[in-house]
Amino acid sequence: MGKMWWHHVCGAFVFLTVSLISFTPPCDGGNILVFPVDGSHWINTKILLEELHARGHNLTVIRASTSWYIPEKSPLYTSITIQMEGQGNAFYIFLQEQLKVCNCECV
Repeated sequence: MGKMWWHHVCGAFVFLTVSLISFTPPCDGGNILVFPVDGSHWINTKILLEELHARGHNLTVIRASTSWYIPEKSPLYTSITIQMEGQGNAFYIFLQEQLKVCNCECV
């Protein structure tokens, strides 16, 4: 008797799960905000951005005005440039504050 009840519960759970999945709208991509690190890290980040762009995501990159590697204009993303003249580590301080706001840990 106990096993029969368990089979009915499992069957109802599977039916409910399949029903919910079938009524979920498909995802066509989203908006992604990127805080890249300048230098060799940008090479790997750019590969990821190319794939995300190919999958339909809208990308926005925040870059420093003193960046050597991250171009301001790109067909892959729109950019937000932060002026860095005479401000030292203002860009990294900005990133740390943004990560605190979204409760992310800084690595």
